[in-house]
Amino acid sequence: YCRFDNVESEQIDKPVTINVELEKVGRDGEGGDLIIGGKELDKDDAAAVNDNSTNKGNGIEVFNISVLGNEDLPSNLGKITSTNSVLKTVNIASELRTDDSYASLTVRDSFGGTLDRLDANSFKGDLTIGEDTDAVNINAFTATGGGDVTLYENIDGTEKSNFTVITGSGEDNLTVNVDGDAVDTVGTSFALTSGEGADTVTVSMTNPHSQSTMTELD
Repeated sequence: YCRFDNVESEQIDKPVTINVELEKVGRDGEGGDLIIGGKELDKDDAAAVNDNSTNKGNGIEVFNISVLGNEDLPSNLGKITSTNSVLKTVNIASELRTDDSYASLTVRDSFGGTLDRLDANSFKGDLTIGEDTDAVNINAFTATGGGDVTLYENIDGTEKSNFTVITGSGEDNLTVNVDGDAVDTVGTSFALTSGEGADTVTVSMTNPHSQSTMTELD
């Protein structure tokens, strides 16, 4: 009773995160890019002060994006990225509504580099990714909220990983090109699962591997 003990402190590293709200971006047309980053200078590089190519700061790793409005208020963006291409996770969700009408979201271009995860499971509207420029190397893409999903993705072989695409009950149109170099070692793979809707799925491969090699690599 009334005893106090010292407990060794523990340091927990958490990614820098920002919350973003979108409402009718583009005003029924094509909106601009969403770029959010840091201004911190690279103090270890004196040249960074006068060099715009390196004076970009550390950037933000996680974007939590809320799409506001009903189906009459679509949002349309160019690309979504952070400085120094450090963006790794994008979470997309619809606002809570009492009706069943949700705004759609289009991201015409890429995310400025590899994403570890794009999670749109809480997004209820129609989602389009990579309409003008294919999204590149999304390790885990999930969009099971129920809207129609259109995805154009290029897995270019610069990274090896377990790549997944999972969608829900909408009428989805999924087009993915896989460079065989991305899935040519043990512990790497590509898997796509679409939901219940009348889906169109196109998967192509560059630098392909034989069936026997893929079986060997599991």
